[in-house]
Amino acid sequence: MNIPKFTIGLNQALDQDQFIEFFLKNDPSIKKDFPQIKNVDDIKAAIRYVYSHQDEHIGRGLKILKDNIDTLNRLAEIIGEKLDYDWDGISEITINPCSFPVCPRFIETSSFMVTYYFDKSSIIGICAHEMTHILYFKKIKDSLPNEEINTECPSKDWLLSEIFVQYITNSKEIQAITNFKDNLYITEDTKVTDDQLNKIKNLYIEKHDLLVFRSRVIEIL
Repeated sequence: MNIPKFTIGLNQALDQDQFIEFFLKNDPSIKKDFPQIKNVDDIKAAIRYVYSHQDEHIGRGLKILKDNIDTLNRLAEIIGEKLDYDWDGISEITINPCSFPVCPRFIETSSFMVTYYFDKSSIIGICAHEMTHILYFKKIKDSLPNEEINTECPSKDWLLSEIFVQYITNSKEIQAITNFKDNLYITEDTKVTDDQLNKIKNLYIEKHDLLVFRSRVIEIL
């Protein structure tokens, strides 16, 4: 199986821009972790500090990622097996540590960010989560070339992917590597009931073709 190259690096400008974006959206996790941040200037000052004291801060997340390239390769292999799809066409996945407690992913560029101050299990577990998003959407888009697939919140395809990813990342094969219990990460204003989730889980257990699964889940949602 083709496995993408993992490029790990710092991107201070992206880190700052994304931190500001989620702050301005009133993301609750930022309010919880950074109650001292009151405005955009506070974020800019925090970013300058984090990047000027890398060894104490963002460099720790960078080291965890760089030290675990082999683990990321193995996760990519398992995710490909679970989705029954090759990574062919995705030659590189870029991972940037970030300074805020949200982990945005960018499907079009096969890249994502992961919070530097999380522990190792969380960082590697989040990598598995975001990598699954990337390959999931590749398979859907490749299979439906004439259909526009909206990968971003609040679309149904976005919500479906957040539900689906857990079935992969909480599998025994992934769990044996990450030791990280994945959860459903959706916005506070996204409404999905336990009944819907149970119906979707049952569809997954029935092992339908992914396109059939997607079509039936979108009807449920």
